[in-house]
Amino acid sequence: MADINECGVHNGGCSEVCNNNGGSYYCSCSTSGYILYSDLKTCRRRGKYYWLFELIIIAREVSLNFFHFFAYVCLFVCLFVCLFYPGPTCSNSNGHCDHKCTEQPTQRVCSCHSGYELQSDGQSCYGKIFSMMR
Repeated sequence: MADINECGVHNGGCSEVCNNNGGSYYCSCSTSGYILYSDLKTCRRRGKYYWLFELIIIAREVSLNFFHFFAYVCLFVCLFVCLFYPGPTCSNSNGHCDHKCTEQPTQRVCSCHSGYELQSDGQSCYGKIFSMMR
């Protein structure tokens, strides 16, 4: 069986170089500073943000529309914030404590001044005199 030269018709669909090899072919880029994109046919200039364009092309190729892609980006950002945001600390708004805030190795602990009682939310302080009236 004779080898078919896929590169002989429309350069095999390659934007630059078409390489014919026994029973198949592949595209490559000959221009310095250009890379073969994920469609394996198109050569584009490799720029500062080429990775972003690659990500968009990959998202498009797996049939994600813009809104799905945006949703995945938002999900990634939310997960990043949830995993790495330390939460309230004593140095940030007094840890949301009404009175005193103490840093522990894994958390912050609220406490109240003398004559006040820490409420069930773990942050609010009420005077003992007021809590007896309720």
